[in-house]
Amino acid sequence: MFKEFRLASYRIILSAEGKGINLPQHKGSLFLDKKFQEILLGYSCKISSKKCSECFLNMRCPYAAFYEKIVSNLWSSRGFGPLPAPFSWQLPLEKKTEYMTGEDVTFKLNLFGDAINYLEIFIRTLQDFAAEGSRAKLSKFLIKEVIAENPMSGDNQVIIKDMDNKYAKTDVFISGEDIEKWAKQKTPVKSLSLLFLTPTLLREEGAFLREPLFDVIIKKLLMKISALFYFYHQRKEMEFSYQELIDKAKEVQKVKDLSRFVSWEKEKKGQFPWGGLLGKVDYTGIQDDLIPLLKLGEFLHLGENVPFGFGRYRMDIQ
Repeated sequence: MFKEFRLASYRIILSAEGKGINLPQHKGSLFLDKKFQEILLGYSCKISSKKCSECFLNMRCPYAAFYEKIVSNLWSSRGFGPLPAPFSWQLPLEKKTEYMTGEDVTFKLNLFGDAINYLEIFIRTLQDFAAEGSRAKLSKFLIKEVIAENPMSGDNQVIIKDMDNKYAKTDVFISGEDIEKWAKQKTPVKSLSLLFLTPTLLREEGAFLREPLFDVIIKKLLMKISALFYFYHQRKEMEFSYQELIDKAKEVQKVKDLSRFVSWEKEKKGQFPWGGLLGKVDYTGIQDDLIPLLKLGEFLHLGENVPFGFGRYRMDIQ
């Protein structure tokens, strides 16, 4: 279905220094720190005289991918909005925010297609940001280790250790074929659960989705995979029957719904004005060829604000 899709997954282990670190409750808000943005812009921008929206390099710019809504006429002509970011952060889900000297905290970074080349810039930015500390009441921390991982095969390789400026070359990547092989081992499927781990904000017909409609989830995944494959691979269209998969998704039945729509702005008093679906939902009637899409979606994430760690879910198959 999408054998040529390429992604890379990295585990980034940070270690607290000095007096330790005090991270925000939603750790993705680190990336809203102005210092982080300034450092990333310095590493990314080649034409500082132009606005991101006007720059012909914006589709190959890590900063623009992170903070700007990149619009393609080809994509928008099909009735779609801005392009999805070609990466996702998987942040620690633990409620713990204070880390003593020497304690570790682990972030994961997934990069898709050509954006795999963004790794060095993201790591350099994080290194500089960590060394300086931030303006958000953080002490300093260091990058202890960066490990390339393929959870489909179990392969992994350390590519950076103890702030070493040398990057080890790696052939540890994940292909769409890896995901399809994994999915075949999990079928046939009797039932399936989706657990929304971070707020998942889906927009459908101009309104936010307040219940986990399975056909909408599959539709959003198909749109995102198609965009990432075309614009960040080799300008190729995905080879699948879009409508056929949507029709199969419409046959799926919701058995038990323990999800809820969370308004982050209300709960966090305006600190982080984003929300979305959280919690678990059980489905039955899943056809096997939907499983690879959902597995890839665990890396891609769903919905809005993905660069800041939102839209993350886990699939459990019975």
